[in-house]
Amino acid sequence: MRISDVLNIGQASLVTITPDTQLVEAAKILRDNGIGVVVAVDASGRPVGILSERDITRAVADNCDQDCQALSGATVADYMSDNVVVCEVTEDPQTAIWLMAEYGIRHLPITNRGKLHGMVSSRDVLKVMADLPLFQPKTSVAASVTL
Repeated sequence: MRISDVLNIGQASLVTITPDTQLVEAAKILRDNGIGVVVAVDASGRPVGILSERDITRAVADNCDQDCQALSGATVADYMSDNVVVCEVTEDPQTAIWLMAEYGIRHLPITNRGKLHGMVSSRDVLKVMADLPLFQPKTSVAASVTL
């Protein structure tokens, strides 16, 4: 199994931005698409940063007075994480989980020869891995689940 198999399971359309996107516009993109993180790409489609809801929250908390004018000229590049951890599409889901655990991230951009190809979350990978024999429960789960 490859991480590309995880991408093929319910992958929504990939939303990207550029580092020069206005921060307010990026926040609207997150809201309008119902996503919590977006990858900033350069002109060739290579990931150069990642912006999360937490980054936007930090920007607002650190810079907003009553009317938030301090953020009017802010761009994604001002607040994105520019040390982007990525996983190549040919890797296995175990590598993706290891990268997420090692770097403390919940969303992992997937690249194909260096260009952004998709995004997986820890939840996406765990759903796929839960179906593997290694992760099957030894006893009936239904008997121990109370709703």
